[in-house]
Amino acid sequence: MGGMPESASEAGFPDLVMPDLPVGNSGNRAENMPASQTGNGTRQKTGSQAANALEKAELSQNNNSVKHRTDAATEKRRPVPGSQTPSMASMSEDKWQQLLKIYPHIRPFQDEREYLSLRPEDFVILHSNAYRLVQNSFLLHGYFNYDHLILAQVSRRNGNQYYIGVPGNFYEKEKQVAIMYGFSSFECRREPAEEGDFGYYMIKVEL
Repeated sequence: MGGMPESASEAGFPDLVMPDLPVGNSGNRAENMPASQTGNGTRQKTGSQAANALEKAELSQNNNSVKHRTDAATEKRRPVPGSQTPSMASMSEDKWQQLLKIYPHIRPFQDEREYLSLRPEDFVILHSNAYRLVQNSFLLHGYFNYDHLILAQVSRRNGNQYYIGVPGNFYEKEKQVAIMYGFSSFECRREPAEEGDFGYYMIKVEL
C-alpha cells in the first residue's frame, strides 16, 4: 500500500479558494449588512412606531386625568347659582334674632327701649375679642351690685352696633373710671344724664 497524499491537489481535488471575509463575528457582519437584507430595519421601525403610539396614548390619558381633576376642583369652588356669601352684618343680624328668642328681655327705662339680660358667663355668644370682659373689674363690680348686664342693639347710619351695658349711677367721677376700663358712653332715661341718674355704662362689642 502506498502512503497518503500530502495535499488535496495530489489527491486529485482542485484547490478551494476561500473568499476574503471581514474580521469579526457574525453579529458584526449582520450589523454591516443593509437593513433590507437583515430584517432589523423593519422590526426597528415597527417597534419605534409602537413605542411612539404608546407614549402618545399614555400622555393623552394623563392629560385627560389632570383635566378631570382640575374640572372637579373648579366645580367644587364654583358657587351655587343664586347663592350669595353672607356679610358680617347679615350674620350678626341673624345671630341677634336668635338671641332674642333665647335671653330674657328687660325694659329698665319703662319706654320702647328693650335689651337682653346677660351674665358674664354668657359672653361665649359674643365675638372672641369680647371674652376679656369677664376679667374687667368695672364690669364685674356693676354685675355683682345689680345681678345683671344688658346687651343692646343700637341703629347707626352704617348699620346696627352692639353694646354691653353695666348698671350703675351716673357720677362724673364714676364716668372717668368707666372710661379707663373702656366704657365710652352712658345710657339712661334722659339725655343728658344728671348726677345720680340710674343707667348703664356702655362698651361696644361684636356678635
